[in-house]
Amino acid sequence: MRIVGRVINITREGMVTVKSSEEVSMGGSIYTGKGELVGKVVRVFGSVKVHYLSIKPVMVRSRLIPLLNGDLYKR
Repeated sequence: MRIVGRVINITREGMVTVKSSEEVSMGGSIYTGKGELVGKVVRVFGSVKVHYLSIKPVMVRSRLIPLLNGDLYKR
C-alpha cells in the first residue's frame, strides 16, 4: 500500500479531509494502515503541489476519530 496523506479534519457531516501530496482519482478507495476500508474519494481540491481529498467514509464516526492526524493509504 502507498501512503496518500494525513487526516486533518472530520467534518460535522462526517466527511474525512486528507492533506495529500499523492495523486488519487475520484472514486478511489482509501484504507487505514491495517488495510481497513475508510471510504471513497468524492472531491479533490487545492493546489497542484498539495491537494486535499474529501472522503465519504463507510466507517461509523466513532471509528473515524482515532484516525485524526494519522496516515491513510491506497492500494
